[in-house]
Amino acid sequence: VSESIAILKGQTGWDGAAARLTTAAAHFQEKGCRALILACTELGLVEIGTPLPLLDSLDILAAATVREARLERAAPATGTDGAPDASGF
Repeated sequence: VSESIAILKGQTGWDGAAARLTTAAAHFQEKGCRALILACTELGLVEIGTPLPLLDSLDILAAATVREARLERAAPATGTDGAPDASGF
Protein backbone atom coordinates (compact mmCIF):
# COMPACT_ATOMS: atom_id res chain seq x y z
CA VAL A 1 0.00 0.00 0.00
CA SER A 2 2.83 2.41 0.85
CA GLU A 3 4.41 1.85 -2.57
CA SER A 4 1.07 2.66 -4.22
CA ILE A 5 0.78 5.90 -2.27
CA ALA A 6 4.33 6.86 -3.32
CA ILE A 7 3.43 6.19 -6.96
CA LEU A 8 0.31 8.33 -6.66
CA LYS A 9 2.12 11.22 -4.96
CA GLY A 10 4.66 11.12 -7.80
CA GLN A 11 1.73 11.17 -10.27
CA THR A 12 3.23 8.39 -12.38
CA GLY A 13 2.17 4.81 -12.95
CA TRP A 14 -1.39 5.08 -11.72
CA ASP A 15 -2.28 1.77 -13.39
CA GLY A 16 0.47 0.07 -11.40
CA ALA A 17 -0.83 1.64 -8.20
CA ALA A 18 -4.36 0.44 -8.98
CA ALA A 19 -3.11 -3.10 -9.57
CA ARG A 20 -1.15 -3.11 -6.31
CA LEU A 21 -4.08 -1.74 -4.34
CA THR A 22 -6.43 -4.30 -5.89
CA THR A 23 -4.00 -7.04 -4.83
CA ALA A 24 -3.81 -5.59 -1.31
CA ALA A 25 -7.62 -5.39 -1.14
CA ALA A 26 -7.90 -9.06 -2.12
CA HIS A 27 -5.38 -9.96 0.60
CA PHE A 28 -7.32 -8.04 3.24
CA GLN A 29 -10.58 -9.62 2.09
CA GLU A 30 -9.02 -13.09 2.41
CA LYS A 31 -8.01 -12.19 5.97
CA GLY A 32 -11.63 -11.35 6.81
CA CYS A 33 -11.86 -7.60 6.27
CA ARG A 34 -15.38 -6.42 5.58
CA ALA A 35 -14.49 -2.89 4.40
CA LEU A 36 -11.41 -0.86 3.48
CA ILE A 37 -10.60 2.58 4.83
CA LEU A 38 -8.88 4.80 2.28
CA ALA A 39 -7.05 6.95 4.81
CA CYS A 40 -4.73 8.69 2.34
CA THR A 41 -6.47 11.31 0.22
CA GLU A 42 -4.81 10.08 -2.99
CA LEU A 43 -6.26 6.56 -2.63
CA GLY A 44 -9.76 7.78 -3.47
CA LEU A 45 -8.51 8.83 -6.90
CA VAL A 46 -7.71 5.27 -7.96
CA GLU A 47 -10.11 2.62 -9.25
CA ILE A 48 -9.60 -0.27 -6.82
CA GLY A 49 -11.11 -3.54 -8.00
CA THR A 50 -12.80 -4.99 -4.93
CA PRO A 51 -16.29 -5.97 -3.84
CA LEU A 52 -15.53 -4.58 -0.38
CA PRO A 53 -17.03 -1.23 0.63
CA LEU A 54 -14.44 1.55 0.34
CA LEU A 55 -14.59 4.21 3.06
CA ASP A 56 -12.85 7.24 1.59
CA SER A 57 -11.59 9.55 4.35
CA LEU A 58 -11.90 12.62 2.10
CA ASP A 59 -15.55 11.83 1.26
CA ILE A 60 -16.31 11.24 4.95
CA LEU A 61 -14.65 14.53 5.93
CA ALA A 62 -16.53 16.44 3.22
CA ALA A 63 -19.89 14.95 4.29
CA ALA A 64 -19.21 15.76 7.95
CA THR A 65 -18.19 19.32 7.05
CA VAL A 66 -21.41 19.89 5.10
CA ARG A 67 -23.49 18.34 7.90
CA GLU A 68 -21.84 20.53 10.54
CA ALA A 69 -22.21 23.64 8.39
CA ARG A 70 -25.92 22.94 7.98
CA LEU A 71 -26.32 22.45 11.73
CA GLU A 72 -24.42 25.67 12.41
CA ARG A 73 -26.58 27.57 9.95
CA ALA A 74 -29.76 26.23 11.57
CA ALA A 75 -28.72 27.08 15.14
CA PRO A 76 -25.42 28.94 15.46
CA ALA A 77 -23.68 28.44 18.78
CA THR A 78 -22.78 31.58 20.67
CA GLY A 79 -20.61 32.18 23.70
CA THR A 80 -21.62 34.14 26.79
CA ASP A 81 -20.66 37.38 25.06
CA GLY A 82 -22.87 36.65 22.06
CA ALA A 83 -19.90 35.96 19.79
CA PRO A 84 -19.75 32.69 17.85
CA ASP A 85 -18.46 29.87 20.06
CA ALA A 86 -15.40 28.20 18.56
CA SER A 87 -14.66 25.97 21.54
CA GLY A 88 -15.48 22.84 19.54
CA PHE A 89 -12.57 23.47 17.18
